[in-house]
Amino acid sequence: MKMHFFYKERLSFNIFFSFILIAGIVFLSPLQLISVETISPKTDSNDSLVEKASLLLKRSDKIFDSKPFEAKSYVFEAILLADRINSDSIFAKANLNAGGIYLNLNNTDSAHYHLRKAEKYAANLNNILLSYRIYNELGRFHQVTRNLDSAQYLFEKCLQIANTLKDTMFIAGAYNNLGLNADNKGDLKKAYEYYMLALKSFESINDRQHAAIVLNNLGLIVHGLGESEKAIDFVSRAIIINQELDRHFHLSMNYGNLGIYYSKLSQDEQAKEAYEKSLQIAIEHNLTLDQARAYLNIGYIYANDKNFIRAEENFTKSLELCQKHNIVYGVILSNSALGSLYQDKMDYAKAELFFMKALILAEESAHTVVMKNLYQQLSKVYESKGAYKLALEYSDKYINLSDSLSILDNKIAILDLQTKYETERKDLENRNLKAENEIKNQIIKNQRLTNIVVIFILFTLVVFTLMILKSRRKLNAANLKLNELNNQVLAQNKSLKELNQTKNKLFSVIGHDLKSPFNSLLGFLQILIDDFESIKEAEKKKILETLYLQSNNTYAMLENLLQWALSQQGQIKYTPQIVDFHNVIQTEVLFLGSRAEKKKISIKNDVKHRTNIWADKNMVQTIFRNIINNAIKFSDVGGCINIESSENDGYTFFHVTDTGIGMTQETIDTLLSENIFYTTDGTQNEKGTGLGLMIVKDFTALNHAELSIQSTPDVGSVFTLKFSSDHPFSV
Repeated sequence: MKMHFFYKERLSFNIFFSFILIAGIVFLSPLQLISVETISPKTDSNDSLVEKASLLLKRSDKIFDSKPFEAKSYVFEAILLADRINSDSIFAKANLNAGGIYLNLNNTDSAHYHLRKAEKYAANLNNILLSYRIYNELGRFHQVTRNLDSAQYLFEKCLQIANTLKDTMFIAGAYNNLGLNADNKGDLKKAYEYYMLALKSFESINDRQHAAIVLNNLGLIVHGLGESEKAIDFVSRAIIINQELDRHFHLSMNYGNLGIYYSKLSQDEQAKEAYEKSLQIAIEHNLTLDQARAYLNIGYIYANDKNFIRAEENFTKSLELCQKHNIVYGVILSNSALGSLYQDKMDYAKAELFFMKALILAEESAHTVVMKNLYQQLSKVYESKGAYKLALEYSDKYINLSDSLSILDNKIAILDLQTKYETERKDLENRNLKAENEIKNQIIKNQRLTNIVVIFILFTLVVFTLMILKSRRKLNAANLKLNELNNQVLAQNKSLKELNQTKNKLFSVIGHDLKSPFNSLLGFLQILIDDFESIKEAEKKKILETLYLQSNNTYAMLENLLQWALSQQGQIKYTPQIVDFHNVIQTEVLFLGSRAEKKKISIKNDVKHRTNIWADKNMVQTIFRNIINNAIKFSDVGGCINIESSENDGYTFFHVTDTGIGMTQETIDTLLSENIFYTTDGTQNEKGTGLGLMIVKDFTALNHAELSIQSTPDVGSVFTLKFSSDHPFSV
């Protein structure tokens, strides 16, 4: 499936470029070119240093987006001068420019650092124009990092300032940014309205440079609405302006978008010509992202013409550029394009390789739409290879993710309606509160004298009360000390009793439960050593299988013993995180698969994908490993074990059901009692220590969960774990 560097749902770079274009709208006014000689004052007085720093900042403004690295050098020289003269104003402006440059270079961490410093230094300056610029750049930052509500709030503050100043340039810039933000939220109609207001404002003051930016953005909007011919008209107008103004960065982006619009209309020759113009400009001016985009889109043209050699050559160039410059979106799309290319060439092994590379990155970055497309492509590849089980697996993933995205879209629509309702409701409440406050202020004035009298009376009562309490406190302190000592003695007795029980159990396990398996292992090994030549191959294999099973059981026993001992000593720390329980359970099912196969027991994991719970991952793994192992132990040959989940009233329940021998209610009560080691042999005389269930209970409690057991003798058992569905990052 073709994925251009354009559409938002396909990890577009065009939309990203639109973010960058906003930098020029809000504060870059036409300035005269300043020579290097002009920036060299003759003295080092404070006035001359301030003048030099100001000139450096003007110079960086002039080449802000055409030569970002040169602009950055001017900015940092200004910061050094600001440090010498201790000027908050220069510090604020220099850090603001640095933040904008880093944002254009897609270095969001450095951008945020400098913008926050700019905000800090500007706090005491009372400079409304500087505040406008800082709000705007912070808004751009939140757009790039997808915090769209914060971006809208900041851009609305910019619009308020612009209207206060009655400055058409600033008003137009704010409208353009609000249009871009609405576009990113998916409200194309609102975005179109904002952009048209911005265009009208720029044209009214004959600002062609920024009018070209808005024309490009309008092209993106109408293309998204399915009007590609109208999009071509908008971007062509932008190209004419940018050619006259010699704005290479913008021209490269314009031609790239123009090519995509022509591709949408199946006019491949015109599209290829536009892509090649974008590539030529990008190479001449070292615009890495535009180069990668152009190579990818040109590759699509060749792929459509079945010119696989040229297509592969261009896809590979795009991939190499993206890998070199850590452009994750581009790496995903380039790998996907190469996968589709090899799929068309029926080289399914290479197609699978490139699709899997793209999928790994897409899953790590949580790009769900790309993941959905890749699941579908991998399903087709595996079907072509005859790997029908894998084809079905990825087809199911595709369907499940498609359903999830549909549900998410509905939730977002509902949340938007709720937000609008809440906004209107809060406005009404604010008006009512304002009226109530006016009444309350009058009442407060009348009550002040009364409050003074009441406070004096209360103060007198407090002093009197404190005197009484002080006399009683000494007596209470003695009683509390005595009670504390008694409680300490009781706690120490309980602790000693538990420690004694732990010691006895440890000695029992080490002295018997561990010694017996090792005796068995040594016995089998001695048989192999003494009679190796005379033992038949089938018997050797049977002995080795027995050794392997016994070793696994002994290892599990040692692991449980170690974890239980650590938990009793309080050395296991609870480290919660977002845990996908489906993946954890699947890992343990695979780990215990060989043990289940020995008894021909089937294990089925029906827990939904992306069942995310706030828990300690290592503890959860140990809990399910012991419960599933216990189910295998007490199930007959040919039995079934099913693991499933359900949700109810803010909790998620995980049920491990087996068709084993079951147990009585008395046995269940014994198992769930605190610090009771209970064990019986399995259906094939498998041994145990009772430590596994103790660990399950301890780790379940540490994760703030609950364990319950239901069982019927000769029918089977159900172990149920109850976890809270809420977590710190839940919406």
